[in-house]
Amino acid sequence: MVHDIKDAMLLNSAVGTIFNELEKLRKSSKENQEIFRKRWIWELIQNASDCCRDGEKIDIEIKFDGHSKLSFGHNGKGFKEENLWSMVTQISSKQSDDKTTGQFGTGFITTTLLSPKITIESFLENDNQSFDLYLDRTGQTRKEIRDSIRKNIDLIEQVLTTDDHFQERNTTSFIYNLEYSDNKEKSIEAINYGIESLISHIVYLLSFNREINSIKYNGNKFEVIQRSKISSLSNTTIVTVLEGDTGNEQKVLNLNFPEGTIAVPLLKKSDCTCFGEISKDVARLFCSFPLIGSENYPFPVVLNSNKFNVEIDRDGIFESDSVNVCIVEEAMSQYKRILSHFSNQPIRDTFNLCKFDRQQSSEYKKQLVSELDSIIMNEKLIKTNSKKLLPIKDSEGEIQIFVPNSRMEKYKESVWKLISRIPNINVPEYQYIDGWRSVINNDITLKSISDKEFKNKTIQELADWLGEIDYIDWLNNYYQLLNDLLDKGFEEYYIPNYSGVFRQSNELILTENIMPELIEIWTTINKSRFKRIVLSEIIVPEKFKEIMIKKSNEKIAENISDHIYSLLSKETQENRTIETNVLFDKVLKLFVQKPDECEKLFPSIYKERTKLRSKQFSEQLNHFGDVISEKNISIEDLNAIVSNEKFLSEFLDFDGEITEEMKKQFQHISKQSYYSKKKVDELIERSTKNVFTKLTKNVNYVVPSTIEKWQEKKLSDTIFKATKNDKEIYIVIRPSDEDKIIFYEDKELNVLDTNNYELWTDNGENVKLVTLGDILKTTKISVIPLRNLY
Repeated sequence: MVHDIKDAMLLNSAVGTIFNELEKLRKSSKENQEIFRKRWIWELIQNASDCCRDGEKIDIEIKFDGHSKLSFGHNGKGFKEENLWSMVTQISSKQSDDKTTGQFGTGFITTTLLSPKITIESFLENDNQSFDLYLDRTGQTRKEIRDSIRKNIDLIEQVLTTDDHFQERNTTSFIYNLEYSDNKEKSIEAINYGIESLISHIVYLLSFNREINSIKYNGNKFEVIQRSKISSLSNTTIVTVLEGDTGNEQKVLNLNFPEGTIAVPLLKKSDCTCFGEISKDVARLFCSFPLIGSENYPFPVVLNSNKFNVEIDRDGIFESDSVNVCIVEEAMSQYKRILSHFSNQPIRDTFNLCKFDRQQSSEYKKQLVSELDSIIMNEKLIKTNSKKLLPIKDSEGEIQIFVPNSRMEKYKESVWKLISRIPNINVPEYQYIDGWRSVINNDITLKSISDKEFKNKTIQELADWLGEIDYIDWLNNYYQLLNDLLDKGFEEYYIPNYSGVFRQSNELILTENIMPELIEIWTTINKSRFKRIVLSEIIVPEKFKEIMIKKSNEKIAENISDHIYSLLSKETQENRTIETNVLFDKVLKLFVQKPDECEKLFPSIYKERTKLRSKQFSEQLNHFGDVISEKNISIEDLNAIVSNEKFLSEFLDFDGEITEEMKKQFQHISKQSYYSKKKVDELIERSTKNVFTKLTKNVNYVVPSTIEKWQEKKLSDTIFKATKNDKEIYIVIRPSDEDKIIFYEDKELNVLDTNNYELWTDNGENVKLVTLGDILKTTKISVIPLRNLY
């Protein structure tokens, strides 16, 4: 009676457990069912490991025909009586601390998602008596499950009580018939995934778990063939796993400490053994077996400890558990030891020691990320383009390493070469940039350079940033590389204008094939146009040209003509401003230099160009004509005269007859060499800077804040505007080296002919305002001829 009650209670308990677990599986979300399916292999491997006899190792063999039959077997212990009851009733004996054979709790029942009908071929551990057990979990009701369990109970009782001797057996196999699967396609997919997961983890599994001798899948055998110690780093071993079919060897470095082991894969690269990258589908935490679900755990290497307190689904560890926290802290200390040991060996791809998922949600994991980054960022790990070994962060805690990035693999090296030329930018050596990218997380691109170093900046600021390298050459390479890389988006990039200020490329005017003289006249009319013209030294690539504003010689000439007609309608020769005279002089000079082109570009103005002459010029021309007539000068002699400005000036004041000797002098033509002009330009530039500095310190004068802005509004290279005591004046600047001033331009004389000018000189040491009194005293002139003055 009592025995019957116990049997009934055991049966009811088993039915309730199995029915509830099956209901959970059937009614769980599709996502959870996917997870359960994919864990089948680890449930079976863990159960197999539990069957390892003391002092021995087990071999595991998995077979799958690809469509209907999966077999999982091992050569470990057979079943004891309690194991059989656990198998049938799903009531686990894992509550005991003792390691027992074949644990079959609710974890095992999840494998029924592959197939609800499982055949178990095994033997009794005490006498090797073989038996076959059929688990049927197809039942949808408690009664159907009860009937299936009762059949298994009867079979177990028969096996345990029979005296007949069956064929001996020393292996155990679990056979899943997929024809009974609720979703055969999903089961096949899960089996393939499980095998892939096994292959991904196998080098770690076999290195951590000393109880498994080998694992074979469809005849392909994996086993540890060597464990060799590293003498330079204590408690460290390199484990080699051989794959039988291919002969390939997988290696992993294990550093052992009392609480566990940390491991990182190794690869053979050229003549050096390097650290490999841990695959994204590999669990970062092991408890003898991988905790599937810990793939994103924030740890740079794989951490194994059989002391972990794991979550019930074996997908992680309890974060707040004091034992777990201590294990992780010690593992971090050991990790730092590995990192420091290999820090001066970048050829070993040490970046793979630093990769882990930094995006975490819990406070504990965020803190763990912070502590790990503190270790990684301050270790000298990066070999840079300058051959230095630097940490990722500088002494101020700022990231000092930049990783060049390109949109296209084809141009990746070209981008690296361009950026690595920048002297104040530290970048990893080319072969390491991809490895360090996710660790450093500080990419530098051609776009980021444009946004940070060009936008709202000047060419001088860029030159300062680039240091001693040729910044124009660097810029031209930069734009050509963009041209090669991109098909669109060029308007987002910046190009320096004529004033040396970076502006968006689609705001600039393309001046290619336009006469330089036209550009000079056009910008004289409106100096703000300098802001829209590309700096002349920049070579604009073809794709940039497509988005830039186009101007032709004809269009610019039309703009100039309209402006000239506007001035002629407002001003006469008598009241013409200095600015207008400067403009007209430039136009007339162009007409002389290129008459054929100008006649076509300025058809109306060219014919009426005499209107552009100043009153003073017209008067001088009339006087000159009178002299030519009076002296009876030939055209040949006239050409010689106008080629010699000094003699021409003397000739106009000469009253006597022209001798042959004088005519010979006409033939001397003064030619200014490139080098002498360069010297004069340098002197003018020096004097301009010195005078500007002097005026900025004088409270009576108001000039722009920078010399560049002052030069934007200049009338010529030596004539500038200023305000003195609230009155606008012209500043004429001339070098006074060798104790003399030489005037070269009519524009200077035109300005000096007004009543609102000042003449300033500079000899490299002294800056001085020169007055008429200074000139009279210096030259000791006491008589001034006034001929032709009135």
